Amino acid sequence: MKLVQTYRTLARKPYFRRYLFGEAVSSLGDAMSDITVVLLALTLAKGNAAVAVSLATAAYLIPGILTGVFAGRHLGRVSPRMLLLIDSMWRGFWLGLAAAMALFGSLQLWMYVALLALASLTRPANAAGARALLPQLLDRSHLFSGNSLFQGTIQVATMLGPALAGVLAGTVGAGVALAVDALSFLVMVVVLCTMPAAISPAIRRKPQEARTERPGRFVDWLSSPQLRPVTILFLITAAMTVAYGPVVVGLPILIGDRASALPVGTELGLLWSLFGVGMVVGGLIAGNMPSLATSRTAALLTAAWGLTVLVLGLPAPVLVTAAAMLIGGFAYAPFTAIVYTVMQERLPQDRLAEGAAYLNSLKSLTTPGGVLIAGFAIAALGATTAIITAGVLLVAICLFIAARSERPIKEGVIVDRQLA
Repeated sequence: MKLVQTYRTLARKPYFRRYLFGEAVSSLGDAMSDITVVLLALTLAKGNAAVAVSLATAAYLIPGILTGVFAGRHLGRVSPRMLLLIDSMWRGFWLGLAAAMALFGSLQLWMYVALLALASLTRPANAAGARALLPQLLDRSHLFSGNSLFQGTIQVATMLGPALAGVLAGTVGAGVALAVDALSFLVMVVVLCTMPAAISPAIRRKPQEARTERPGRFVDWLSSPQLRPVTILFLITAAMTVAYGPVVVGLPILIGDRASALPVGTELGLLWSLFGVGMVVGGLIAGNMPSLATSRTAALLTAAWGLTVLVLGLPAPVLVTAAAMLIGGFAYAPFTAIVYTVMQERLPQDRLAEGAAYLNSLKSLTTPGGVLIAGFAIAALGATTAIITAGVLLVAICLFIAARSERPIKEGVIVDRQLA
């Protein structure tokens, strides 16, 4: 089978295989932190748990967003491997320190918030280095399948991490769970240190591209013709993450309002599990279809997800909603691989880390922004109307973008790359 052969070929590449293992462990730790950060904050709260959780969550999010926005243009000057090393060592140290202080009973809430804020500062370096390293490990013909396998691995880790964190926190305490999270960064450090500093030669660019003026700020990307295909993907990502908010906020409300044989929590968990299964399976299957890697395809797939959102807002039986979530996950699955493959093909190496950092900051802003907007929209319009409106708008925006997007490129920025 061609699909199996494709992934078997990727598995034979030693540096890629090693990096994929490190990223799997690190992503598992990242997914655990979504739970451990909150649970440890609850143990440190004195009287006002909501304030403690809010402070801890904001501390581990906002400094990293600011770093990505204001320092993103400088990340391209550092090698992807070094960016990952910096983040793994930095975050591992501060989270490990917080875990150690919690285990010895000396951690207070204000200390915890400060340590989380320090740990958050290098998160854009991880986002920038993770995808910028792949073009140095794979030849161009395997970029899309490599991105698909990479994203599928992260998705599986994201699904398992919260459950593992919950089990550890419930049995041995939130401090131990945070310590395991910190150790996951140490695994990535070991993996990166066993890889050579220069894995592949510098990527050669066309003379006219080498002379292109380098935009220095995030807003400059919006006006640069050279970066327009990537900018389109930024816009699609923003629209999708904002429209994701009404689903996150409104779906539990809709389930609670409908007469169902299943408890609300059980049905909600089942729906999101089906979405996750669709994403993993769809992403791995799509990995053998490199022709999908265009901004037009990304827009069409996001429009398909918008149709799923619309169906979720309709008064439908549980089986219909479950099928919609499974199909929606399947349709959405290749999106991330498409985005990063287009970026890796369109951008020279020194711009790739910058673009990845900006994209991560954009998602970090629009995801909570979408949830906030959803809260007001649902309060004003009701969950059904808000979800249906989000689906319709997302479909309309993405179909408009698809109609105006470029045709698949015949020749990308990367014109020569040697196998690692």
